[in-house]
Amino acid sequence: MHISVGYLVQADENEQVIIKPDENSDFKWIPISEIDTYSSEPHMKKIYNKIISKIEKLPL
Repeated sequence: MHISVGYLVQADENEQVIIKPDENSDFKWIPISEIDTYSSEPHMKKIYNKIISKIEKLPL
């Protein structure tokens, strides 16, 4: 079984990222503009683009 969850997190990009090894094998902050570099699954790209579209509509 494979479950994918997409979510938005706002954080200070200068804060250290701490990985919990029993939950995550790799984690880092990436610029939204580079999402296609890190995702090769077409169905996930659709989800990410939908999330990004909603983010772009948020008031600053």
